[in-house]
Amino acid sequence: MAKLQTISAPIAAATGDDATRKALVVAAFRLFAMEGVGAVSLRRITASAGAANQSAIHYHFSNRLGLVRAVLDHVNEMLGPLQTEAIAELDAVARERGPSVDEIVRIGLSPYVHLHQTSDEGERALRFLSRLTWESGADAQKLMLEKVRPYFLRLLPFLERALPHKSAEALDFQLYMAAANVIHGLADITLLGQEPMSSVDRLYKERPLDMLRYFYDYIAAGLAGPCTSASKPAKARAGKRNRT
Repeated sequence: MAKLQTISAPIAAATGDDATRKALVVAAFRLFAMEGVGAVSLRRITASAGAANQSAIHYHFSNRLGLVRAVLDHVNEMLGPLQTEAIAELDAVARERGPSVDEIVRIGLSPYVHLHQTSDEGERALRFLSRLTWESGADAQKLMLEKVRPYFLRLLPFLERALPHKSAEALDFQLYMAAANVIHGLADITLLGQEPMSSVDRLYKERPLDMLRYFYDYIAAGLAGPCTSASKPAKARAGKRNRT
């Protein structure tokens, strides 16, 4: 699928210890994304970063988990401006009228889609996030949620207003699944190009914008669909929700 434009995390000029730290984060980010968080030795990351001291990772991050946290911060630096722009767009729509579920999905998920489509680094970012959810253990999963959850919690008030009939419990779960779908779906999207028995491979290769619209439709339909739970609707429980 064609890239739209180049985007990368801002990396300021640095010297000494700060330059070594940045080099270690970038090396870990690329290796973790390509091969897995647990599959790459700290020694290899140190060598890839060009650090002379084999203890550099322990000096800067204490351990592997500290390095994973730093890589997550690196990914959030890429996503942050896009997320800020998306929330501002939703706020602007909300000032005129309540945004529809379709609009919330399209605008709200666009930071992840845009990041993935704009550079190889964006592809690595989504692959890294995807790997953290299933191959890195509970501590890394908690870190991942700590870094990813706040943005999706900012989308909830828009969805609560658009879907007052839906229980808070159902909305929380379905938004969680929407986040999982976008992260895992983008991380593994090249699989679509290997499906010659249907039109999916042609859609992926020739009509990526149509494919993206179908994906948004799929997520929006799941969020807007009826639930069989008897829980109270989100609107009635909004004042009791803890969003911290």
